[in-house]
Amino acid sequence: MSEFDRVFNLGRAYVGKAQDELFGKGSPESKAVSELNHALEQGVAMKRTEQQEFKSQISAMSDEEAEIILGVPTKAPFSLLKSQHELLLGHLAEFEKKQPDKKQIAAREKFRIEKAFAVLSAKVDSTEKRFGSLEIE
Repeated sequence: MSEFDRVFNLGRAYVGKAQDELFGKGSPESKAVSELNHALEQGVAMKRTEQQEFKSQISAMSDEEAEIILGVPTKAPFSLLKSQHELLLGHLAEFEKKQPDKKQIAAREKFRIEKAFAVLSAKVDSTEKRFGSLEIE
């Protein structure tokens, strides 16, 4: 393969990736995982006052923000909410094991995920919460 072909293929890959991000061809789950990865990698240590401000912003989380964080629609069934919540927390636990020095970032992201789950699951019927995830044969 010539150098021109390599450069051309590399450029085509970047254009394809940019188009996917621009036109939203990725799945909501993959977007949520990639956002979590980005937040974990790019996080910075926060001062105590910044932490308090962060918690107050999260406490006023909207449905749309919670959808983006978990990568599920507002009207998703509880079983989907729960499985996505567990997937992201599992991914976060793996990150925390691999990089224990970024524990503060992981704790902040866990708080965001928990709050998003609480916001979206508050809209779900209590009967569906109790019986929707049972595996009855």
